[in-house]
Amino acid sequence: LPDLLACDMVYVGVFGMTALVPPRTTLALRRCQNTGVPVCLVGRGNLRGAVTEAINHGLWFEGATSCEGDEWKGMSEAERQERGLSLRVMAMASPTDIASLARSLQRKGEVVAITGDSPCDLRMFLEADVSMVLQGQGDDHLRGSADVAHLGGGMSGLFRGIAWGRLLHKSVRVQVQCRTTLTLVVFSVVLLGILSGTGPPLNPLQVVWIKAIGDMCALWALAPRSTPPDPSRAGVPGAPYPKQTPVLSPHLLR
Repeated sequence: LPDLLACDMVYVGVFGMTALVPPRTTLALRRCQNTGVPVCLVGRGNLRGAVTEAINHGLWFEGATSCEGDEWKGMSEAERQERGLSLRVMAMASPTDIASLARSLQRKGEVVAITGDSPCDLRMFLEADVSMVLQGQGDDHLRGSADVAHLGGGMSGLFRGIAWGRLLHKSVRVQVQCRTTLTLVVFSVVLLGILSGTGPPLNPLQVVWIKAIGDMCALWALAPRSTPPDPSRAGVPGAPYPKQTPVLSPHLLR
């Protein structure tokens, strides 16, 4: 019977289905990688389709790896940490697998951001350094649990969020540096005047005026940077800042 079924047949081909992805999504993902933010596609689909999608998005590179959730569960913690840095696709993954991937990357000193769209992703959000929900995805509870929600424009919104976040972080650092420097200078002048026996060189009203003028100068210096730059083209640092990074770094203190 099998021989009869295989006779006089014409092979046409094998067809598969894939979702059409807007070009702006691919551009946004590539821009994220150019800013020092590697992107890993994690989902519940099959591995071959996920790898194809990563290649089409330009996320796959020489040395990149992929795995399924069951394979990830069978790895030791040392293997997970080593594999996690080159992992670009994880298919058939559960929220527990994704949370485990986040912990392994964090133990290697990486800053992990996760996007989610269903209530099952709440556990992943607890493990991530930054949890994000794109506009139109997830319910009210999920959006309320995320660090950043309502990023418009799909994945393009994710890229804009990175640009705004780095701009705000840099602006806060500059403001703190300016105000700290001004406060230390005023305090040193007043203290030296008292210790020298000549009395305070500045009265309270003069100190208030100096602080006000210094704060206004700092604001004017930041006014031209009212729009976020393109992190892939501007001189923005190439890696995210961990949560434990102090605002006043040793470089700024110098």
